[in-house]
Amino acid sequence: MRSVILLTLAALAAADVCADPEEGLALLQLRENMTETEAEEEEAGCAKIPEHSCTSIHGQPFQTKTSQRRKSTGDELSPADCRLCKLGAQKPATLYAVERRDGLGERAANLINMMALAAKVGMNFGGLLEQAKKEVHGVYVPVSMTELLGTSYRRILQKAHAPHFDHCYFVDEQQILDAAKHGAPWHHGQDVLFVGCITGMVHNSELLTPSFLDQLRKSTPLLKRATPHYKTKKLRVAMHLRRGDLHIGTNRGMPDEMYHRIMNTVRAIAGDDVEIHVFSSTEKNYKPASFKSYRNRGAKVHLDGNEVDDWAHMMQADVLLLSPSSFAWVPGVFNPNCVVGFNRYYPMGHWAVHRDGEFSHSALAKLEKCIEERKAAKAKHGRILEKASIKTAAIETGSTAKMSQSPPASPTTFDLFDTCPKKRVRDRIDSRRFHEKWFRTMVRQGAWRRVLLASLAFGSARSSSCQAGDVGSLLQMHHYDQGDEVEDKMECTKVPAHTCMTTQGRYPFKGHAPYDENGVEGKEDHLPVGDCPLCNGAGNGGATLFGVERFDGMGERGAGLIKMLAMADYAKLNFGGLLPSGNESSHGVDMPKSMSVLLGADYGKLLVNRENPQFDHCFYSEEEIFLDAAKSPPWSNGQSVLFATCRTGPWYADVLLTDEFRKKLRESSPLMRQKVPHFEGALKEGGKITVAMHVRRGDLETGSWRAVPDETNYRIIDRIKSAFDNVDFHVYSSTEGKHAESEFDGYRNRGVSVHLDGEVDEDWAHMAQADILLLAQSTFGWVPGVLSDKCVVTFSSFHHLADWIAHRDGNLGEKELKSIKSCLSEKRLV
Repeated sequence: MRSVILLTLAALAAADVCADPEEGLALLQLRENMTETEAEEEEAGCAKIPEHSCTSIHGQPFQTKTSQRRKSTGDELSPADCRLCKLGAQKPATLYAVERRDGLGERAANLINMMALAAKVGMNFGGLLEQAKKEVHGVYVPVSMTELLGTSYRRILQKAHAPHFDHCYFVDEQQILDAAKHGAPWHHGQDVLFVGCITGMVHNSELLTPSFLDQLRKSTPLLKRATPHYKTKKLRVAMHLRRGDLHIGTNRGMPDEMYHRIMNTVRAIAGDDVEIHVFSSTEKNYKPASFKSYRNRGAKVHLDGNEVDDWAHMMQADVLLLSPSSFAWVPGVFNPNCVVGFNRYYPMGHWAVHRDGEFSHSALAKLEKCIEERKAAKAKHGRILEKASIKTAAIETGSTAKMSQSPPASPTTFDLFDTCPKKRVRDRIDSRRFHEKWFRTMVRQGAWRRVLLASLAFGSARSSSCQAGDVGSLLQMHHYDQGDEVEDKMECTKVPAHTCMTTQGRYPFKGHAPYDENGVEGKEDHLPVGDCPLCNGAGNGGATLFGVERFDGMGERGAGLIKMLAMADYAKLNFGGLLPSGNESSHGVDMPKSMSVLLGADYGKLLVNRENPQFDHCFYSEEEIFLDAAKSPPWSNGQSVLFATCRTGPWYADVLLTDEFRKKLRESSPLMRQKVPHFEGALKEGGKITVAMHVRRGDLETGSWRAVPDETNYRIIDRIKSAFDNVDFHVYSSTEGKHAESEFDGYRNRGVSVHLDGEVDEDWAHMAQADILLLAQSTFGWVPGVLSDKCVVTFSSFHHLADWIAHRDGNLGEKELKSIKSCLSEKRLV
C-alpha cells in the first residue's frame, strides 16, 4: 500500500495548480471517518497540514480531504533563529515545512533535509508548522531534538494560527530544486511552504552538500558529548539494530545473521583491536536474551538507553554500522568517520554500502581505506596526548625538567575527581572522561593556553570541590557558536550537593552521567518558604519550589530568578529560594545588591545555605518535564520541589510570564518607582518621548554574534528619529576595559546621550521606565523589558514576549513603526 501511495504522489508532483492571486487555498485536513489511504498516510508519518493559505500553489496536497476558503488573515510567522536557519542568500526568502508525526529518527531526518533544502536553493529556514503529537515510542521529541540541534526546538516550531504563504509546494522536494534552477518564483522577504509525505532522506545526495554537513556538525553538541560506553583506546565500532516495534522478517527488521556478516567483515579488516557496541531497543517485543548472539561475538549490547546518548556514541564511533532506519541514518549523517549502510536505504556518497550484508570489491576497498586512516589518526592523537600529559604534569609540579619524563599513569590534570568520595563512582568516572575528551579536543585545536589554564584551575579546586557528599557538584562545559569558531564557556551552574526522594529528567544535563539516586542520605530538615513579595503564591501549607542560582552575568541571574518565580506562580507553588552558586560578583557587579533592588526583597534571604538538603521531588534539565508534571502535580502540600536547568533564563518566557505575573512583578520591583534623572530634561521640555537603547558590549568582542554591529543600531536610531520628532534618546552600555569611549561617538553624533558603566539598578530603572525600550540580544536588557509596561522593541532572533515588537536585524519597516505608534498611543498615558 505504501509503495502505491508514494508512486501516486510522485505522479501528482507533475501537476501545477495555481490559485487565484486574490484567493489563496486554506488546506485543512478533515480527520473524521479516515479512509484506508488516509490511515496509511498517518502511519507513514505524513504531516497533518495545519490551517494556512497560499497565494500560489505548486503540486497538490497529498491528503484525501481538504477544505477551501478565502485568503487567511491569520497570525504572522516568526522565523526561527539558529545556526542552520540562516544559510541562504544575502536577501533570501524563507522556507517553512510541516513537522512530521512519526518517530524521532524520521522527524530529525526531515528537519535536517528541510534545512539543507533551504540552504541549497538560497533561502533561510523559518521553521516547522507544529503538530500536536510530541511523544513517540516513549520519547519526548522536543527534548531530544533540542539536544541534537544545540538550539531550542520550540523556537523552530511555528505556532502561528492560519499563516499565509506566498508559495506552497506539495509532494516532492524536486519541485523546489527544479524551480530554483530555472528562475525561482519566490523573492526577497517572501514565505514559502513545503509539504511532503515522502521520507525526508530521498534527495539527501543533492541536498547534503559538504559545506552544509560542515555547518551541521558544528551545530550539534553531541559530537562533544561524553561517551561512557567507550572504555578503551581500541577502534570504536557502533552498530544499530532496528528492533523495538518491528519484528524480524518485516521490511526493515533485518535478520541477525545479516548483521553478523557485517560484523565479521569489519573484524576481518580491522583485526582484533576493536571494541564493538550494539545499540537497540526492545519495546516489550524483545527480551535481553534476544541479543545473546551479539554478546557471544564479543559485542557489548546496550538496550533501551537514552536515545540522545545512543546518538552521541554512534556519531563519535570510528566505524558506524547502520540499520535500515532513520534513527540510525541521523547519526550516520553527523559521523565524520567510517559509515557502513544498506545500499537501499538512502546512503550518502562517502559511505561504504552493502547489499544485505554482501559487499562489492569497491565497497570493501573503501571501507578498508577508511579504517586504516582511522587507525593512523588514533595513533597520532595518542602520541600528541602523551606529550600533552608530560607538559601538563611538569607545569603542575612547577618543574620544567620533568618535560622529558614518561607520562604519569593517570594524568594529574583530572585528579579533581579522584579526591571525591567512593560513592557514586560512576558519576566521577564519567565526569573525568568528559574533561579528558575536552582536553583532547583542545590539544587537537592547538589551544595550549586554555588547556594549561584549565589544568591549573582543576588542580587548585581539588582541595575544596569534593567535600563529603559533594559529588553532585559537577562542572558543565557548554559550547557557544562564535562565527566559525567554537568557544568553550562554563555557563551551567555548579549544582550544590543534595538528595531527592524522586527524580525526573537528566542530571546533570549535558556531558555527564545520569543522576545516581544511591547517594549519601540528605538532611530532612524543613526548608522554609522564601521571604519576598512573590514567594507565597500557594499560601501556608502549600508545596514549595526551589532553584539553583546561576553564576554567570547579572542579566542571566535576573532572568533566571524571574523564571523561577514565574514557574512557581504557574504551578501554584510557593517559592523557597535558590541553592547558592558561591559566586557573588561577575563583571564587577555586586550581585546581591542588584538582585535585591530588582526583587524588592533581601536577596541574601533567598539563598538556601543548607548542607546537602533533601527534596521530595527533583526535576532536571528541561522545563517541559516540569510543566507537564504541573498539569497533574505529583507533589502534595508541604513538600519541597527542586528544578535545575542549564538553559538560559528567558526559555519558556512566552508560556510562564503571563500578564498577571508581570503585573505582580512590576508592583513588587522598586525599579519601577526609582528616580530616572536622565529623563528629567525630556519631562521639562514638554513631555518628549523617552527612548532607551541597550548596546551589548562589555566583555564581548566586536563582531561576536550578540554584539550587534553599530551600523544595525544606527539604522534603528535613524528610523525612530525619522518617525518621531520629539524623542529623547539614550544609550546604555559598558566597556569593561575592552572598549574605548570613542567607540560610541557614532551614537553621540546622532544626538544620542551615551551612558557607560553605570550602576545596574540605575540602567535597569531607566530602561524599564522608558516610553520605548530598544533591546540588544542580551538578557541584561531582557530583564527591564519584562518589567516595562510601555513599548519594547527587540530582535526577532532573541527571546521575546508576545506584546513586544520584533524586527529582523534592525529593519524597522512601516509595519513595525505603525506598531510602535499604536503602542505609544495606548500605553504612554497608562
